[in-house]
Amino acid sequence: MIDIHAHILPGIDDGALEMKDTLEMVRMAADSGVTAMIATPHCNIPGTFENYFGEDYTERFYSVERAVREMGLPVEIYPGMEVFATGDVPELLAAGKILTLNKSCYMLME
Repeated sequence: MIDIHAHILPGIDDGALEMKDTLEMVRMAADSGVTAMIATPHCNIPGTFENYFGEDYTERFYSVERAVREMGLPVEIYPGMEVFATGDVPELLAAGKILTLNKSCYMLME
């Protein structure tokens, strides 16, 4: 089973606050039969969760990926975002500020 909507990146939105929360969420998902999760923090919500793709996202993503591997949790972690629909989404996507689900042609919209 693949979870395509998971707020597991710590401290970036209203999901996991810290890495321990992230690891607990991933452990619970694994116990439920999830084998892959797409880390989809809220993004493009003006004044709330802008969270565009960049160094901060990349650092958090790779730290989660490493921690999950180090804990031996049997879940693959993939990149993505939950994108708030605004008129400038096409431009933000073209500029590389918004991620699709695991670099596919599919976007998770809020």
